[in-house]
Amino acid sequence: MKERNDSFDRYLASTQRNSIIRERSSADFDEVIRGYRNVEDTATGERTSVDLGNVDSIVDKLNEGDPGRYKQIPLRDDVAPLPPENP
Repeated sequence: MKERNDSFDRYLASTQRNSIIRERSSADFDEVIRGYRNVEDTATGERTSVDLGNVDSIVDKLNEGDPGRYKQIPLRDDVAPLPPENP
């Protein structure tokens, strides 16, 4: 019985992992179609949408005065965050 339960638990974990992978892939596609990505000010928590094609240069420019303050938030991280790693 334990072996059967362990097998089912592995199957369930695999199914859940595959579902998250599909959701993240779909979110990546949606983000490209929309053409924008959120940028977060880590000091205030405020988010702003910026053009996806220029997001790298925008974040780099914003971080010149205060390195690490601004970060990109890919859509996949909002809609389908990765589960925490098992210790």
